[in-house]
Amino acid sequence: MPAPADLSARIRIALDRLEIHRGGDPVQFPEIQEFLASRGVSISRGKWAYILRGTDIHTRDRPLLAALGEFLDVPEDFFYTGDIPDRLEADVELVTAMRAAQVKTFAARALGDLAPEAVAAISEVLREIERERSDA
Repeated sequence: MPAPADLSARIRIALDRLEIHRGGDPVQFPEIQEFLASRGVSISRGKWAYILRGTDIHTRDRPLLAALGEFLDVPEDFFYTGDIPDRLEADVELVTAMRAAQVKTFAARALGDLAPEAVAAISEVLREIERERSDA
């Protein structure tokens, strides 16, 4: 089982990834709660807050993480291993680069569905912008 802070970081990346694929439409807690309930998993706002904060309580609930992985369209292993599946790697790089460049909302609206090669190219441009900012 990953450290709670690591699990929280991965869940946040997966949430941001889903938001990007939705064209910037934010993921709301009631939507998550409803989906998990349809899979027989209960979650309260408090429990969700613990998970997102990386608090040790409630982060070892495998059925919850399995259903959450299904909702976020990531394999359950994404939450447990250091490996990022190939199909997610470009998206994760994009999310990381967008966070660093502080352009997540703007870019998410403009991106829509892109090929992994295009996502990788955009990620590289955003990393370059961030390097230039940090050198200034």
